[in-house]
Amino acid sequence: MATDGVEIIDGDTAHDTYWGIMDLYDEGASIETIRIQIPFPQPDYYDDFDYEIYTTAYALAFWEIGGITPDIIQEVKYVIEKEACVKVWTEECHETEGKARQKELDKLWDKINSPNPKIRERKKYKKIEHFIFEVNDVLTFQLANNHFYATIILDISQYRGECSYKFGKIIFEDTIKPTIQDIEKSKIIGSKIPSGSGMDMTKILSMDFNEIQKQGGIDEILKREAEKTGSYQIGMSMTGIEHEDLIKISNKFSKIGTLKFKEISKQVGSMSAASNFEDLTVDFVDLDNYLNVFKNETFEIKELLEK
Repeated sequence: MATDGVEIIDGDTAHDTYWGIMDLYDEGASIETIRIQIPFPQPDYYDDFDYEIYTTAYALAFWEIGGITPDIIQEVKYVIEKEACVKVWTEECHETEGKARQKELDKLWDKINSPNPKIRERKKYKKIEHFIFEVNDVLTFQLANNHFYATIILDISQYRGECSYKFGKIIFEDTIKPTIQDIEKSKIIGSKIPSGSGMDMTKILSMDFNEIQKQGGIDEILKREAEKTGSYQIGMSMTGIEHEDLIKISNKFSKIGTLKFKEISKQVGSMSAASNFEDLTVDFVDLDNYLNVFKNETFEIKELLEK
């Protein structure tokens, strides 16, 4: 249960809540708009532990942007008195962890009941206007064995001043530089992601724990049903690299054309990170081993392209 740390912003739920608010704030949204977009109190939550994490992260964010209100303070008082997180950390970790959480709650309580002397300014993040490569660019490169390999830019995203390029893993290796036609006839690595649409989710979710375990777990059940009903999207195996890192190695890549994948075939199946050429290309030397280790699949590129 206690997967988050004891600090107010420490764990997935807290970070998602806090930064969801801050992102809207930095984009220029008013306090009222933020409360509509990210409702409070949280209308649907898993348990009291989850609710405390959400509520306290929400309160801290609103205090920092000058939007704290009596109803938020009252809800923080309610969750502090309930002691959901303190109890969990005490029982599942150690008494010292429970006390550490209580100390963080006390600090938050004092903070939100005092005026904020310095309201957080809205941040303006610099955006990259001229990309090194564009989405759908097919690139070729050589490794130490002098063989040619190929990749494709599946996505470019910008978030809080950071620009990241997502590279796909195309199965191609030759001593001769490929043409775009060669790549169209090749395969790309990805995985099938169950979508739920078309599957009898009521039947699946009504299974008891023992039956689910007997059938290999919920993930395996969903995979089988997705395969049977065709209820899946294709998620690509991607490697991301930041703009400033890609600049340093961009001369190692050569664009040979573009291929436009269907949007439904450009979902993220798995994601790894790279900061240099070696990190970005390490898997290409032995993609068969990569497929085996990560249990991915291959897909015909020509079947994923827009007509």
